[in-house]
Amino acid sequence: MKLLTLLIVALCFCPTRVVALPPIPHLAKGTVTAITSGRIEIALECPDKEALTSFVIRKSRTHFWKDGKRTADERPSVGESVRLYYRKESGEWVATEVSWKTTGPPRDR
Repeated sequence: MKLLTLLIVALCFCPTRVVALPPIPHLAKGTVTAITSGRIEIALECPDKEALTSFVIRKSRTHFWKDGKRTADERPSVGESVRLYYRKESGEWVATEVSWKTTGPPRDR
């Protein structure tokens, strides 16, 4: 009994460390059906992802890559094939990286 009490007291006073992991990015591939300044919609290649077709674009979080080069002012046009990485932030699916190529398959990470 004394050993159990000492163990509990020792655990209470031991320094602990809390580590938070970043959100896990997910991959979606598909064709752009609509794009605005704040949202991108794609028709997914794999239909098992249900209705996850609309993603938020945040200026501070979303990076665009065209032909393997990062671009700040260009966006994919409707009908282009894209590879999109996204994660859930504050209840919304946020696009973190959108890549497309004008020739060949979209860029991989």
